[in-house]
Amino acid sequence: IIRFLMKNIFKLLVTCSILLSCFSCGEEGFEIVGRVKSFEHMGFKCWTLVDSETNHYYELVSGDENLLVENNKVTIRIEFDPNAKTICNVGDKVRVISYRLRH
Repeated sequence: IIRFLMKNIFKLLVTCSILLSCFSCGEEGFEIVGRVKSFEHMGFKCWTLVDSETNHYYELVSGDENLLVENNKVTIRIEFDPNAKTICNVGDKVRVISYRLRH
């Protein structure tokens, strides 16, 4: 009986986990909080977003002049763009869907 209960509880937890993941993916892209950073590489300015929780670097392949400011704190919705070609090649390449500046 215990083995049966454990097996069913495990299935239930996996199912709930999948459902929660699907609900959070309902909107386009995903949202993180981070800081905008830049650096020079081969004469080009490269823009990155550093995730505040994980310190993971994302290379921003899109963004406007209000976003692309050194040390901007932002909540940003991004989507992966693995096919983007850049000179910088740092972190995962992402496109900006939307953002909010944080103060």
